[in-house]
Amino acid sequence: MRKVRCLLFSMGMVLGASALQAQQTVYNAASRQDPLGTAGETARAAGLGSAFVGVADDATALLWNPAGLSSLNSPQLFLHHASWLAQTFQEVLVFGIPVPKFGTFALSGTYMGYGSFEGRDASGFPLASLNASQVGAGMGWGKQVLGDLSVGFGLHGTQQNFANYSYFLMGVDGGAFLRTPTGWGVGLSYEGQGLGDSSVKLASNFRLGFSKLFKIKGGTSLLATASGEWEPQGGTFLQAGLEAGFHSILFVRAGYDLALQDVGYSGLNGLAAGIGLVLDSIHLDYAFVPYGELGNTHLISLGYSFGEIQTAAPASKPAMALKAPLAPAAPTTVYVPQAPVIPQTAPQVAPQPVPAEPAKQERTITMEFEVPAEDALVHAKALAQAGKWNEAIQALRDILTKNSQDAAAWRELGNLYYHLNRKDYAVYSYGQYLKLKPADQALADWLERYKAK
Repeated sequence: MRKVRCLLFSMGMVLGASALQAQQTVYNAASRQDPLGTAGETARAAGLGSAFVGVADDATALLWNPAGLSSLNSPQLFLHHASWLAQTFQEVLVFGIPVPKFGTFALSGTYMGYGSFEGRDASGFPLASLNASQVGAGMGWGKQVLGDLSVGFGLHGTQQNFANYSYFLMGVDGGAFLRTPTGWGVGLSYEGQGLGDSSVKLASNFRLGFSKLFKIKGGTSLLATASGEWEPQGGTFLQAGLEAGFHSILFVRAGYDLALQDVGYSGLNGLAAGIGLVLDSIHLDYAFVPYGELGNTHLISLGYSFGEIQTAAPASKPAMALKAPLAPAAPTTVYVPQAPVIPQTAPQVAPQPVPAEPAKQERTITMEFEVPAEDALVHAKALAQAGKWNEAIQALRDILTKNSQDAAAWRELGNLYYHLNRKDYAVYSYGQYLKLKPADQALADWLERYKAK
């Protein structure tokens, strides 16, 4: 958002200088802000008062904290439109895709149009109108590397155009993100330019933020977030935001962005409000941000989440391509699971008695082998694929008996019960998985909707 203030300052200096002088003024002022400013705000981040570095839970994390890309479990595409001040507008495209075992990769493209300016020569006589714009592109990567800690890196470039002149800048990004089992998020990011004209001061940006997600009864949630931002060539800002969610469908947001220095204009500013709607795989967000006497800005974001990338951890919306499903008989009593008890399997068919053989005096040797958890999980999946439901469930229960903290086994058990239409068992299994992997927000949201049906 700070780019609007820098932009208006640059405009004033451009209109009062010659073409050559104007070129130098624009580039010097803009270089302190871009390419940081070219990424722009997304509607959700703007509605939270720009306190997004400690949230960064979708593909737009590329614009704020690339480490947050690690939270993606499916490809996402986002389109953003911002209607700024003084005929200024911005278009942003972001695409992120997780690659099993290698982390999540993302690409972005931006275009910002500043409109046209009245041109004058050194004597003040009118000239042809001058146009100004910026084009930018970026790429990034994020991956969970140690427990709940993720890291990310990025590279971005910006070309600024004014009249017949162009100026190109490149920069690097870095970030770290920690998602705790208790619902806390802590994000730290750095953006800075690595290449540019040595005659100008290259920009840099440091952000530190926190967030906490509170689950409230009745399908309601509350996300609280706060952050600080320091731009050595721009200023210092404190941000805070709240997001209330209702059944993971409707979201209402409010935020405040406090500048610790004079913004240069009066009136209502710093406040922000927004609303979001999630319909299956479609995300639609809107934000309204006033700038006092300068006017108001509007931001709209449209996102789409594609099908889940299959990894060792099954899809957030469970679905298994099993052969010839044969649902087991329903239990005669209602089972209410209580941790750390593992859900009971489907009733087994009692074995038929086998005629006893004549007693023999034989010596037997029993050998036991410890099967690695990963191999045991692969074996359980193979049994499920073969339609051996009871054997697959029993194999997963054996894994969890030895290690109740095996999140992948809980997830697979939930998928199997879901496929067999055992709702209570599936809900319990997914619940145990989310206790171990609370950062899987996609599954948590789906589970809430599933339990509400």
